[in-house]
Amino acid sequence: MTSFRIVIISPPGYRHAAAFHEVAETLYHAIRSQGYPVAVDYNRFMAGAVHIVLGANLVTPAAAVSIPPDSIIYNLEQVDPESRWWHEGLKHLVTQCETWDFSERNVKTFASLGVTRPVLHVPLGFVPELSRITMAMEEAIDVLFYGSGNQRRQHIIDALRERGLRVTHLFGIYGRERDAAIARAKVVLSMHLHPAQILETVRIGYLLANHKAVVAECGPDTTIEPGIETAVRLARYEGLVDACVDLVSRPAERAQLAYAGYRWVTRRPMAAVLAPHLERIVNARQAVQLPAPPPQLKLGGFNTPLEGWLCVDEANPAADIVLRADGPLPLGRTRDTLRYGRVALEAESFDVIDAGDWPMRTDDFESFMRDCARLLRFGGKLSIRVPHELSGEAWGDPRTRRAFSDRSFGVFGDAHASLGWGDAALELTDLQLELTPLGSDLKAQGADVDNLSRTPRAVERIRVTLTRRGYRALPGADH
Repeated sequence: MTSFRIVIISPPGYRHAAAFHEVAETLYHAIRSQGYPVAVDYNRFMAGAVHIVLGANLVTPAAAVSIPPDSIIYNLEQVDPESRWWHEGLKHLVTQCETWDFSERNVKTFASLGVTRPVLHVPLGFVPELSRITMAMEEAIDVLFYGSGNQRRQHIIDALRERGLRVTHLFGIYGRERDAAIARAKVVLSMHLHPAQILETVRIGYLLANHKAVVAECGPDTTIEPGIETAVRLARYEGLVDACVDLVSRPAERAQLAYAGYRWVTRRPMAAVLAPHLERIVNARQAVQLPAPPPQLKLGGFNTPLEGWLCVDEANPAADIVLRADGPLPLGRTRDTLRYGRVALEAESFDVIDAGDWPMRTDDFESFMRDCARLLRFGGKLSIRVPHELSGEAWGDPRTRRAFSDRSFGVFGDAHASLGWGDAALELTDLQLELTPLGSDLKAQGADVDNLSRTPRAVERIRVTLTRRGYRALPGADH
């Protein structure tokens, strides 16, 4: 069954990614109600899942290429040519990925900015699980505003206080602490950081789902959703203070507005909004014929997915399969991948394995080499490039578990007998020493390979190629 994964983009040290939590929860509960497996995570993409990305505007151009191209970008920010969110990273994503937007106005703006791929209008809807804030016994806050501050917003906050209202301004506060303030507030104020043209329904919807009276800034050119004028007290910037003062002083009208807001938001279930999109995506996934897994296996040493290779690495978003280097290879197991679907890592699956320096970090070197031999077809090549034991790089990586010399790989030539590998062995067919400047000088002075290998800092790396040989005719071979 197709599974979904909601991915919140969170740059290092950026606490405001928590602002996406309620949207992520809304999507989670709506998708789960349709019977699909679903999970929420930060920055992590899993093989085989359909990813819905929140906060794509926070992705740098360099990081944008690591987001799988079949992801869905869900934009929740106002878009215009002057916006700081409209940058090369977001341009790349909306060009290559299916994009959803909460606002019809944004959909038209994307087209005017030259985005040729259609952007779909997917408004936020209601899920009952987010109606969870219990009204406080005493509403000690007259007006609550949460969001970053600037002169425009501070002017309204100061004016409210001058009118005698108890005003609380929160910034960088999310989750239960913010919800506790919402519970104690008579009115929650929504106003723009800059003059804007789209009502902030992403924030307002959560408040309406929790029976709160909302005053929202709405100018003559602001785009609003049909009927929301009955659910929220709308006011121009210069009328926000009067609207808040009036609503705070009228408890009955405030309660009536909160009830109308709850009725308005519940008329649009998020499950119903998503249902046709989920069905379309699942059907398309099932119809796609993915390419066959390639006959070449790459272990680490790449920054982007390599064409023609099955790429395996540790914490690397470009990897087809994520695997710890200090653990065993998943021989005989299947793994889900984004590029190739379900891949069975069976014996004799690969013509080439490029292991790079992976062997220096694996926990059991002999088992690693045996599994490589079994994964290779007869005549297949295993290439390894590791620091020499006397080089400056030999123990430079804290994950290093062993060092290598030019004599570390010859033993595998008769592994079928000496190590009990059955019908396989890895014959050393090429070995090259990568010399340091010191080593090059010594070689120019006539030093032979043995002397170079015994001289500290003369050899930087060893590059070897081993070829799988078969011994099927041997008596007692383990088939």
